Amino acid sequence: MAETKNDINIYRFPTSLEAGDLENINEDSSSNSPDSDGKKKKEKLKAPFILIEILDELNKTATDVIAMFAPSGFTIEDSGNYGSVNFGVADSISNLGRDVIQDAGAKTKGQIGKMSVAESSLITQAVLKAAGADNELMSVATARQKIVFNNKTTATFEDMTIRTFSFTFKMVPVNNPDSEAILKIEETLRANMYPEASASGYALKYPPEFRVTFKRGKEDDKFMPKLMKCYLTSMSTQYNSNGNMFHSDGAPTDTTITLNFQETRQLRRGDFKKKTPEAAKEGAV
Repeated sequence: MAETKNDINIYRFPTSLEAGDLENINEDSSSNSPDSDGKKKKEKLKAPFILIEILDELNKTATDVIAMFAPSGFTIEDSGNYGSVNFGVADSISNLGRDVIQDAGAKTKGQIGKMSVAESSLITQAVLKAAGADNELMSVATARQKIVFNNKTTATFEDMTIRTFSFTFKMVPVNNPDSEAILKIEETLRANMYPEASASGYALKYPPEFRVTFKRGKEDDKFMPKLMKCYLTSMSTQYNSNGNMFHSDGAPTDTTITLNFQETRQLRRGDFKKKTPEAAKEGAV
């Protein structure tokens, strides 16, 4: 079943889910209202749930709100892109050249004197390789000497990946309102992952952004990660996973929805230092 309050469409599953004051989701709810003594009211601990907000393109406020039970096994991966660079050839050539210039060859002669014949040959081969010598000939030479060049490979940082995460909700209705809620949730999610065509039809508008939050009652669950605004990149739906059976009204006996999200941008270290309610509302970590 769907509720509409303050121009917000509200869906929840199960329909008995206690999900706080969802019709005021666009208002600042960073703290509980004070009582007559000026102290914050303490809310009893409630079961965790997932709040999915579909955001208006212009105002970035919620137009649709979906509250569902928190599924088990949530995983989010923070990762960066790293490459590598080889300093061996460059170091050898630059160091030998520098010593020749600075010490008129004295230090260079001392270094070369400490090298084995094979190592000296490797330096020569490195210079030739840098000059464009044939790679196969170089491989033959190193194989015969049974020694290879120390590449001094070092990791290089390139950038951070955009985080992705997913949820799988297996929903089993126990009454008709539950079945209707599942249908509305499925339809709303599917419709809002698609783009909208421009008036001319020659362009596509971006799909709406989503905001996903772990909640306990009215409060964010501080033990779960904060997620940036994101796009719903894919959605899969399975009906009647336990058999080809339907309720008397035609509704499936169970519906499993898997949602895959991707955050709208890369994170930076500063995103983890924003602790204000306003920053949290914007999706800061």
